[in-house]
Formats: sequence, structure tokens, C-alpha cells
Amino acid sequence: MTESIMSKDIAHVYQKRRDSFHIKYKEAKEKSNRLATLRMITALIALGLFGYGYFYNLNMVVVVAVAFTFAFVALVKVHRDTEKKALFFNKMEQINEDSLARLENRWFNFVEDGSAYIDEDHPYTSDLNIFGRASLFQHINVTTTLPGQNRLAMLLAGKQDGKEVKPLAGSELLSRQQAVQELASLLEWRQHFQAVGMDKGREKEDPQKIIGWVESPRLSLGKLQRLLIILLPVLTITTFVLANYQFISSVVPTLLLLLQIIYVALTAKGVKSAYDVTDGAVAELERYASLLKLLENQTFRTDLLKKMAESIQLHQGGASKQLKSLSAIVEWSYFRHSTVLHFILNNLLFWDLHVLKRLEKWKEENGKALHDWLNAVTEFEVLASLAILAHDHPDWAFPEVLDSEDALLIDGKRLGHPLISNDSRICNDATLENNQSWIITGSNMSGKSTFLRTIGINLVLAYVGAPACAQSLRCSRAQIYTSMRIHDDLENHTSTFYAELKRIKAIVDASKADKPLVYMIDEIFRGTNSKDRIAGAKMVISRLCKGNTIGLVTTHDLELSALEEEKKGLIKNYHFTDRIIDEKIHFDYRLRSGVSTTTNAIALMKMVGLE
Repeated sequence: MTESIMSKDIAHVYQKRRDSFHIKYKEAKEKSNRLATLRMITALIALGLFGYGYFYNLNMVVVVAVAFTFAFVALVKVHRDTEKKALFFNKMEQINEDSLARLENRWFNFVEDGSAYIDEDHPYTSDLNIFGRASLFQHINVTTTLPGQNRLAMLLAGKQDGKEVKPLAGSELLSRQQAVQELASLLEWRQHFQAVGMDKGREKEDPQKIIGWVESPRLSLGKLQRLLIILLPVLTITTFVLANYQFISSVVPTLLLLLQIIYVALTAKGVKSAYDVTDGAVAELERYASLLKLLENQTFRTDLLKKMAESIQLHQGGASKQLKSLSAIVEWSYFRHSTVLHFILNNLLFWDLHVLKRLEKWKEENGKALHDWLNAVTEFEVLASLAILAHDHPDWAFPEVLDSEDALLIDGKRLGHPLISNDSRICNDATLENNQSWIITGSNMSGKSTFLRTIGINLVLAYVGAPACAQSLRCSRAQIYTSMRIHDDLENHTSTFYAELKRIKAIVDASKADKPLVYMIDEIFRGTNSKDRIAGAKMVISRLCKGNTIGLVTTHDLELSALEEEKKGLIKNYHFTDRIIDEKIHFDYRLRSGVSTTTNAIALMKMVGLE
């Protein structure tokens, strides 16, 4: 079955799901509108009956009014639940519409494109379209939390906790690939997980403040304090009642209340420190609680997913329930935003101290597990993003990444660029072995740069545990370095040529470390005259052949092809070509061995009117 046929079948699944959720959304909204009207009518009837019964002293009418009040409360709950369902159906409709957009090459306007992670000095991300508009990140990202988004970005950039890490290989890589495959098969669960995490109209929040609070020292109340905040308010309120009936002097409750106000003032600093980090966290905590609930209720087969879910599924009392209880406690603290009510509750009942006691008790019982829970959600989001490719392209292969650091290898069959649509993508075979370097020649627009990016981006996918756009791919574990998109820098007085020199020097310096290295250089030394360009290119390519490297260099300088004879076995020539038919240029984007024999610059000049 060809990829285009499979894509149509998968598109049909998304289309059916989108249309189904659209119908459910419309039905839920219509029901919600009816309930809103019924709520209003019920409230008006209840108010009218209360007024009529009170005015005419008709107890039976008041009883009926109370019944209508209960009906109103019930309708409020049903209406709220219906609104939640409508919102969920709307999210699911949007998720499936976005999934269709990926298959139909309409994904370039997805909001989250990873522009915030663009780093021009990174070894490869800018050249390989990892971040930014029309990037790999924009194509696959379905994370809904800030940690998930950050973790996906770091993974694609070959980093963890801000530091470069070795690509996965062996059993560790296989475990991740199996997890991605399992999640790819769980379409309904993945989309439900994404929908629950989506929060339209709100920016993604960083839960780091909550984690920081959990990891901070406990602000424990002593036994005497715990007793005091219960007994003193009871005593104060009792004396107020007694004073009201003139059993005791009003001075007594006044002094007791003054004592409470002083105690509240003395403890305010400790309370504020806890409140500051939990402020505004209710919505985020409830969202995480809902995500944890889905993880608790799902049975996974693969070892990695089972291990990731363990900390959630085996927690006593249920992780989602515990996070929900934390959300409720934090919500109690929001009374402080109502100045008058908070003043009364806090000074009369020690409200803040009771909330603090509950917070610290929660921290003691669940704090150590919280980081693991949130980290599990993060990892599931990242793997779900990678699973997009596995689900939408079942014919793409999961690569074999070799653990050996000697005799580097890239062996790909029908390698294609994953961000080019199925209808336009041209695939090529490529086998670079025994630390070879390829010199690729060819006319303008013939496919040289795209081929380099095809190799590079598929290696990135291979190293993170995703399927590659290939029939098969075997590759060594290596660092990736590129020099392709070179720009001048007016601010730092850097010319295009000097910027390229710095980029290529970084590649050469990396090769000296004798660590496995894959390099890709596009139009080497394009910014200088042909004599210096050829001499400099020969020097650099010869130097890179000595290291533990494998790489590709594109050029218009056919003189560089002589290096194949000079460095037998280490350098091979390949090329792309074109044909001019009826004054029109035709490209087939097929990689061929040998040196290019065609040029098209003059023809292109004529095509744009430069004659």
C-alpha cells in the first residue's frame, strides 16, 4: 500500500472524528443554551414564590420556593457539566482538524512553532528547521504544559536540563521506540490526554513555583500552636456570645480578639511565603489532576510507559485525587483576595493558619511524589508528540542506532524529508560508511540543500526515538554539526564569509575531540572568490577526513571532485541534475553518483527576465 493511499485512510479517520465531535459540540451547546434559559426561569420563579409567600405569610408557598431553589442548584450543576462537555467536544474537534492539517500540508500556521527556542549558534537546529515556522517542532508538538513543551524542545536539540547529551542507542532507544509505537496505537487516549491539557485563552504556566514550595523546608506548626488556633477562636466567639447576653463584660472578648489579631500579624510572614508560591495555581493543579486521572486509568503494555505511570498508579490514595485536594486547599486561600471577608475570617478564626496547616500536611504526605507525577505527565506529552509521526506515517521505519563509535555509518533506504508533503517528496538512498565524506555537486535548485537537511533531520528523529522518513535507516550515534544558513551580523560587524568561517571552525574543532561527528556543509565558502574557496574547501574537507567523522559537502566548484582520487575510499562524488525542455527547467531531485555535468544559472536568469 503506497503512502498516499495510507494517508487518505488516516485522513478519513480524522475527518470522521472531527465531524462526529462537531455534531456532539453543537448538541451540547444547544442543550447548554436550553439549560441556561431554564435556570433563569427557575430562579425567577423561586424569587417570586419567596416574595409572595413571605408577603402573604404562606408557608406552603415558601416550601415550594425552597423546592425551586434546590431545582435551580441542580440545574446549575447540570449546566456546568454540559458546558464542560461542550468545551471538551470543541477541543476534540480542533485536535482532529489540526491532525488533518498535518496530513494535508496546512500545518504551517499552528500557533506553537517553537520560535522561542531558536538559537543561531546551536550546532544544527537553525539549519535543519527544528524550530520556528515550518519546523519539525511546529509539525509534531502536541504538548499542553510548559514543562512538556520545554522538554520536547530540549530533546530535539539534543539536550537534557540544558546540557548536551548523547543520543539514545541500543536497548534504551528500543524501549523509547516501543513506547512511541504503543502511544501511536492509542489514538483516542492520546487525543483525550491532549484535550484535557488544553486550556484555551490561558498561557502555559510553569509549575516550578509549586515544586519549589514542595521542596522548601516545612513551616510546621507546633503542638501548642495547633491547639491554640482551634481553642482560642472557640473561646473568643463564646465570650462574645456571653457578653452579648451580658453574662460577662465585653472587655473580655475584645481583649481575646485583640490577642488573635496580634498573633495573626506575628505569623503573617510565614503564611505569605507559602501563599505567594501557590497563588493562581488552582487551574493548573486541576488540569494536572485531570491528566493524572487519565494516566491512572490507562493500562500500558510497554516497559517504559508502565514504569513512567507507576509513580502515579501505585500512589496510596490516588495521585489525581491528592492533587485535586491540593487544588481545593489552595482555593481556600483565595479568600485573602476579598479584603473585608478575609479580615473577619482570618482574625476571628485564624483562617490562614488553618489553610497553612493543611498545605504543610499535604506537603508532608505527598510532596516527595509531586515531582515524579509532573515529570511523568511531561514525558507522556513528549512521547505523544513523537507518536504523531508513527501514527500518521505507518510506513516510516524506526531506525537502528548503532552504539559503536568506530567506523561511522549512515545507511538509509528511500530517505525523504519528513516536512515535505507526500505528493511532493522525492526519496533517495544513501549509504555513507567507513568515515566517508561526500562531495555533492549540481545546478541551482536541483535538491542539494534539501538532501543535506533530509539526512540531518532524519538523524534527529532517529536519536530521539521517533520513526524516520525512510523505508529503513541504520546510523551511528554521533553529534550533528551543520553550516548551511549563513547570515551576516551588522550589530557585531560580522560579514557572511566571516560568519561561515566561524561556523566551519566549530565543526573542525568538534572533529578534533575524536568523538563521533556527522557534519553537513552547504555551498562551502560561498562568500569568497573561487580560487580561495577551492583551496580552503580542500583544506577543510581533508582535515575532516582525518577525524572520527562522516559528512556531506555541497558545492558548485567541480574542481573539488578531484579529492575522490586523492583520498580514495574516504571521499565520494555524487550529484543532482536537471533538464531544460522547451526553455523550461525540469528537476527530478534524484541523487546520482559522479560529478554534475549540467548548469542552469543562465537559464534561470532568463526565466526571471535577466537577459
